[in-house]
Amino acid sequence: MANDANISGSHNIVIQGVNDSTIVVKIGTEVQEIRNDLAELKALLSKQQASRIQYAEKIYNIEHITEANFGMITSGGVFNAVLLRRLVNMLRELPEIKSFLQDSPADWEGSPNLVKAAQGHVERSYNGLIGEQLRRLFAIGKDTKEGIEIKVTNYMSECFKTYRLSLQLMIFILLAHLWDNQTNGAGLVIKNPIIHNFFILRRPFSLAELRKLLIELIQVYTENRLAFPLTEQDTRHLPEIAKPDSAFQVAGQELERLEMLNLNKESYGIGHCHTAEIELANVLVAFPFFAKYGLITMQKIVFEGLRHSAPSYIKDYQRLGIGFKDQASQEAKLKVKYDEKPAFSYAVSLSNNQASISLFPFIIDYGALEDNELPKILTYSCRSNPSSLCYAPISADQENEKLLSYQGIDRNKTFDKPAYNQAKKAIRTDLVIKQFEQAMNTLLGTSERFVPAIADETDNI
Repeated sequence: MANDANISGSHNIVIQGVNDSTIVVKIGTEVQEIRNDLAELKALLSKQQASRIQYAEKIYNIEHITEANFGMITSGGVFNAVLLRRLVNMLRELPEIKSFLQDSPADWEGSPNLVKAAQGHVERSYNGLIGEQLRRLFAIGKDTKEGIEIKVTNYMSECFKTYRLSLQLMIFILLAHLWDNQTNGAGLVIKNPIIHNFFILRRPFSLAELRKLLIELIQVYTENRLAFPLTEQDTRHLPEIAKPDSAFQVAGQELERLEMLNLNKESYGIGHCHTAEIELANVLVAFPFFAKYGLITMQKIVFEGLRHSAPSYIKDYQRLGIGFKDQASQEAKLKVKYDEKPAFSYAVSLSNNQASISLFPFIIDYGALEDNELPKILTYSCRSNPSSLCYAPISADQENEKLLSYQGIDRNKTFDKPAYNQAKKAIRTDLVIKQFEQAMNTLLGTSERFVPAIADETDNI
């Protein structure tokens, strides 16, 4: 990031003050007052043949300032102010946030302590996947150790990850419910190429492709008059966000455009961060129910059958909140339930007391497959070969992408104790692959079968 001495043009141009109607600008040694208007500010910089302007300690490229982020920039905000405000407002009826707002003054955003408290309330309100991403975004804004260049890069990266996870979560919800409908005799003929590509493509979908897949799935539901998953109140608005001019669609396209700048080797600035934050807020506002449902991983189910008695099940599960990758934070979240209701093994489910849907095998807890109490949440990324699927960690600080390879283990075979643990893990991995195969064939009307991997392809299961 450039500093004050490197601002292009014949003079350093610095915003010295802003109010509702005017902006005070210092050009070299001269002070000038202009209307609080982006077009007028751009005209001033053009006249001075300058491309950058400084406000407080931040320097902006004028090309990165738009009508969408202009008010945010001139307010002096840097990271998360708009995002936090929008989410608090959207979630204001949730008990924790409602209590916070009742106990706080109307201008709580002016208090660093209250802002920090609000961020914590928002993080905890969301399921672990989205809540963890929000925690990362808020942490970047509060970080006083890293330089602005690194903060900008990290902030943009986390915005894109949060957008990707939001798209994936919604897609997996719709696909899982559509699979259930097809299994129960819906009789749909799905010819949409992008839905086919989701199951067969050997590279991850781009953000733009994920958004288009989501829109296609919403249209499949709408055109076939299928009820959307979860409750009607939660998802009845989905046809609205599928419209080309919806705030969600516009926001998604802008985030995708911003990501392409990086792919084209253009560096990011503060203005890009402001734009990404505004558009990410528009994306999350499109899915308010993400904060109403928890993510639960069913780590183990033990069948208990007694003579002349109804069967029972001992279920070990966890609710995934923020910090779910930390062992200490998870100890209090370990739950055991004993009842007579069967459940899906190893499932990661979106659930509350009104509705529940299993997202397995699109989201898996690799820790459960390994008999590890610490969750390792992976999301389906793409096909790899006729034997394998690629699963991606939800954040960069986790281990690398996992390649799950089908081995075709004979489940009727008896294993000696030394080979038992490896065989058990392979059987569970095969279960993931076969569930994916079943979902694909049911939805696409195909009859594809995964083939067992050769020995050197199974090391990464």
